[in-house]
Formats: sequence, C-alpha cells, structure tokens
Amino acid sequence: MGFFDFFNNQKTEYRDEEPQQETQMQAQEEADADVLGCYLGNDSLNRDLALQIPAVSACANKIADTIASLRIDLLNTATSGNVEKVENDERVKLLNCDTGDTLTPYELKKELILDMLLSKGGYCYIERRGSKIKSLRYVETDKVSYYTNNDPIYKDFQISVQGQKYNGWDFVKLLRNSKNGYSGKSIIEESPLLLQTMYQQLKYEKVLARTSGGKRGYLEADRPIKKEKLIALKKAFRKMYADNDVTDNVVVLGEGVKFREASATAAELQLNENKSSNTREVCKLFGIPHTIIEGGASKEDRKLFHEGCILPLVALFEDALNSTLLKASELSSHTFKFDTDTLTKSDIKERYEAYELGYDNGFLQIDDIRRAENLPDLGLNFIKLGLSDVLYYPDENKIYTPNTGIFADLDNNNKKIIDINEEENKGGVNNANRITRK
Repeated sequence: MGFFDFFNNQKTEYRDEEPQQETQMQAQEEADADVLGCYLGNDSLNRDLALQIPAVSACANKIADTIASLRIDLLNTATSGNVEKVENDERVKLLNCDTGDTLTPYELKKELILDMLLSKGGYCYIERRGSKIKSLRYVETDKVSYYTNNDPIYKDFQISVQGQKYNGWDFVKLLRNSKNGYSGKSIIEESPLLLQTMYQQLKYEKVLARTSGGKRGYLEADRPIKKEKLIALKKAFRKMYADNDVTDNVVVLGEGVKFREASATAAELQLNENKSSNTREVCKLFGIPHTIIEGGASKEDRKLFHEGCILPLVALFEDALNSTLLKASELSSHTFKFDTDTLTKSDIKERYEAYELGYDNGFLQIDDIRRAENLPDLGLNFIKLGLSDVLYYPDENKIYTPNTGIFADLDNNNKKIIDINEEENKGGVNNANRITRK
C-alpha cells in the first residue's frame, strides 16, 4: 500500500454526509494551497503569460510592428561598385508580398520578432524545390527541438519539428544572444525576477477586483469551534472571496470569534508607484525610451529608439536572411536589406531638409528624391554638380555650363572646349548631346 493509498482508504471509511463535506473541503484547501504557491512566485513565465503584462506587450509589439512594416530588398553589388536592387526575385516576393504560407509577410516578420524577444528564437521553414524557394512557413517555437553533437568547438545540430528532423539551413533562425546558433536567450530568461513580480502584481489586482478589495486574514477564537460550525464558516468565507456577484455573501462570526487581517491594501503596498517604476525598468530591458510607450517622446528619444533598438535587430534579421536565403554564388555580391529610410518619414520637415542637403551636395538628384517619395520620375538624365551652373552627362562623359554656353568633351585627351554659341545649329542643352569634336 502506497502512502497516498493509505489516505484514500481512510477517506472511503466515512459513511455519513458530514465527513464527506469535510473531505471536499480538504481537496479545495489543497487546491487553494497550490494557487497560493503560484501567488508566491512559483510561476514560470512564457511568451503568452509575459504578453499579459501591459509594459511587456507594449514594448514587444512596438518593436515587432516597427520592423514588420519595413520592406526588404535584395541588393546586388556589381563589380563596378554600383548597388542595384534585384527586381522580380522570388525571394523578395515571399518576404514582401506573399509568403506562400497562411501568414502574410507582415505577420511572419512580427511573429519571428516576438519569438526572438520572448522565447528561445523565431523559426521560419524554407520550402525549397530544387534551387528555388517556394514558400516561407512560420513554425511556433514550442514545436521546435534540437539534436546537437555537444562539441564546444565543432558545433553541429539538427532541428526537429514534431519528430521530423531538418538541417539548420532549412530554417531562417532569428536568435537573440545565441551562443550555439540554434537557440537564443529571451528577455524573460534574462530578467525573470522583474517580470514575475509584475505578473504577480496583476494577479493580486485580479484578486482585489473579485473580492471588492477585501483583505485576507485569519480567525481567532476564544474556545474550540464545533465541526459543523467550522464547516459552515469556511464555506461562507470561500463564498465571500470567490464570487463577488453574489449579494448574500455575508459572513456571521459566532461569539468569541474575531477576524484578524493578514494582508495589506493596494495603497499600503504602493502598487501604483511600483507599477510605474517597473514599467520603466521593462522599457530599459527592451532598449526603448519610456516616452515612446507612455507618450511625449522627443526627437532625441525617437532617434535613440531607431538607432539603439530597431537598427541592431534589423541587422540581426538581415544576417539571418543572408545566411539561409542566399545561394553560395551570391554571398559575395548580394545581400538582403531592410528599407530603414521609412523610419524617418514620420517627420516630413526633417525628411525634406535631408533631401535638400543631398540635392545641394550632388549625391541626390530630383528623380532619386521623387522615387523615395513614391512619385514618378521626371526623366532628367543629368547630374547637378557642386557648382549650380554646371551639368554633367554621365552617358556621354561631357560637361555643359549653361550660363556661358560652354560644352566640354571629357573623352578628348586634349579636353578641347567648344563654344556652342558658335555652332551653326544653336540649341543649348538639347544640341549639346549631339556635338562630338576631337
């Protein structure tokens, strides 16, 4: 006979109704003890529980939404050093238009970021057909496990999804503070004490709401209480604390029985003050200025958020894409890049001032600016140099000075200068493209 079997046999010996009620109460008290253990800090937080904390949800979703809204481009660096966007690539379509999965690209990127921040990592399965990628499929973190060789130097691993083994390159792995290449360390794992404290505060507030703020305590009696009265008294207290919707949940104490408080009120515990300070601590964990979440963010706060929080995660995301989606022949010439220029588009004055600076210094042209603003090109094929009255034609390697009417052919070794005004067909800039002299 086992230890628990002994108690079970003892319980079955009761034949009258009253001991059966007491047995039910003992079971309820054991359940209450388990709940009390949770309140005292036995909870192990996961992503879903952590997102119930308002500060964690606000910070994590702010980061995830910001990165998920960015477009991803595939850039090709030619041998001449020019950077060109690769158009009509299937991988770009999967990342920005249609993943081939039930999730949209926005939802895919957001879930990967949330898993990276609050779990062991974000995982996206790459469905390949030969050398082509057909789809990108999000995989929930709790469905992922690993097989490793336990070698600290020559590390190797396989990923298992519900018992099916895959190679590491079959997944886009978005990992935070990873030391092995297949799993990361979440913010929950790094700072469990703060987040568990905030979660316990929420649960305590829930208890206060259900009990109308009633304090917990204990009973003090001058003399022993009869069993039937004790059972009724416990039942009345349980009814009062457990169901706030009942109107007749009044406890009547007998003669010689007194109630002693054993807990403090929310005001005594300074919950509001602690909640505010803990919220700011959570913002520090995520690297977000608290004004981004609470409101009143300044220009410096937004810059700190973009440069100190978003851009490092974007670089991490780009590395994850480059290491798995690029072919071996493309590693030296291609790269995936997030279009982070859209992060500054919220401030139109600052954006236009940046365009003006780029245009005045010659490294931005009118059509470059119009494309950045999603406007059609004007078809201007000249480049404005430092001097406001000098135009350079890169296709013909010629320079034209409108205010003097001078056209120079840079391909001519003697760099002979031609006065267009002396030509028979005077046409200014339009004729300058047709003049060739050596």
